[in-house]
Amino acid sequence: MRRQSGFRASVRDAVRGRDLVLLALPALAMVGVFALPDTATAGFALRYEDPTLLAMYASNFLHRSTSHLLGSLLAYCLVAPLVYVLCVLGGRRALFLASYTTFLLVLPWVLSALNVALARPRVGLGFSGIALAFFGLLPTALLAFVDSQFTDDVGIRHSPILFFAGVALIGVVALPSLTGPSFGVTAVAALAVVRYGQDIRADLTDLSLAGFHNATVEDGGYVELGVSAVVVFLCVLFVAFPSDATQRGAIVNLYGHLLGYCLGYLSPFCTTFLAGRLGYGRGLED
Repeated sequence: MRRQSGFRASVRDAVRGRDLVLLALPALAMVGVFALPDTATAGFALRYEDPTLLAMYASNFLHRSTSHLLGSLLAYCLVAPLVYVLCVLGGRRALFLASYTTFLLVLPWVLSALNVALARPRVGLGFSGIALAFFGLLPTALLAFVDSQFTDDVGIRHSPILFFAGVALIGVVALPSLTGPSFGVTAVAALAVVRYGQDIRADLTDLSLAGFHNATVEDGGYVELGVSAVVVFLCVLFVAFPSDATQRGAIVNLYGHLLGYCLGYLSPFCTTFLAGRLGYGRGLED
C-alpha cells in the first residue's frame, strides 16, 4: 500500500492535462462524424456481407440517430474517465495509455473482422464495442487501485474474479434460457469465480483486512471511488447486455458487446502478465 496524501490531492497530482485531452478525443470524433452530412458518411456503415476497409474502421464512430450517439457517449464518458482515475491512482498510467491506444487504433479492425466473420445480412455501426473494451479494463484498473491504496495482498492477479463474474452475469441476464453453449459458458465462469475467490481468501491476511477497515474511517474518497467502480461495473453489465436484444426498434449487438468486454480485459491482462514474465514491466504481482 502506497497511499501518501488525501484523496483530492492524490487525484490532482496524478491526473495530467494531456491525458484529459486524449480522453476527450473519442467523444469529439463521434460528435464530429455525427455532424457530417449523410453523403459524406455513406460509406462508413459496415455491411457484414460486403465490407470495405474504410467501413471496418469508420463504422465504429458512426451513429445514425441522436439517441444512439448519446448512448455511446454516455457509456464512454462514464467508464473511460473512471478507469483512467483508477489506473493513475493505482500506479498503472502506462497500462491505461497502452490500452487506450490499442482500443482506438487496433480494436476497431478486430471487432469489425470478427463481426464480418459471421457473414450475416446486417449493417454494423456504433462505438459500443470499443466502449465495452474500456469497460473490460475496469476489473484490472480496480484491482490495481486496491493494491496501491488499500493492501498489497490483493492486486491485478486477482482481477479474473471480476471478469468471470461479469461473464457469468452476462450469461444469466442476456441469455436467461441458459441452454447449450450459454449454460456451459456461464457454468465455467461461475467455477472460475469460485476458484479465484479462493485465491483472494488465501492471500488476505489480518493485516490487509485491518487496512481495509482503517480506510473506511480515515481519508474520504478512496473507498467511495472503489464502491462507485463496483456499482458502475454491475450497472453497465445490465444495460449493455439486456435480456431483450431489441431496443427501440434496433437490435443490440450482444456479440459485439461481448467481444469488446472480453478483448478489453484479456488484452491488457495478458500483456501485463507476459511483460512481467519477460522482465519488461511490473507484471501482475507488483
